[in-house]
Amino acid sequence: MSNKSVDILRNCRVCARIPAGADAAARADQAVRAGAEAIELCAAGAGFSEALEALVARHGQSVLIGAGNIASADTAFEAVDAGARFLATPLHDISIFKAGESLEVPVIAEALTPLELRRAVSLSARMVRLFPACAVTPEYVGELSALGLPTALAAAGRISAEQVSALRRAGVTCFFCDDTEQLSAVIAAAFA
Repeated sequence: MSNKSVDILRNCRVCARIPAGADAAARADQAVRAGAEAIELCAAGAGFSEALEALVARHGQSVLIGAGNIASADTAFEAVDAGARFLATPLHDISIFKAGESLEVPVIAEALTPLELRRAVSLSARMVRLFPACAVTPEYVGELSALGLPTALAAAGRISAEQVSALRRAGVTCFFCDDTEQLSAVIAAAFA
């Protein structure tokens, strides 16, 4: 496993989630200017690999670039071939985690319940992002943190700046923001 990518990921406070599409480059530029430390390009449709390669060429020296919505081991291999330094998946599919391990790329899992969190950890998730964040309270995150599981907690899905400081105090280390309107405010709150 690439320790450098794992360390960067564990220390990242804000990752901008960007859908693959015609405006991906412009949205990535905006995210970098706003101060995002990482960018996750969501795997979807034709042209995903090319968009990821372009994103890595444009911003790969300044921010950590990864691929999200990974739904198969084949997509994981495709994403890493295109330059992704981390993978994110909503699925607890062992083949995706084995692909990440063989490629020496950290995999982020999504979870909401303690059972899902334990399953993600059993699959060697390097970070677990709580999704949807709008359903998560600081007290709930505190309970999950108290489980003592060896993984970093993140939050994703409708993150607001108002949630950030309370969730950070409760144990969330990184915020995955897919709302370009909220991104600057989330970044400011994460670094306050």
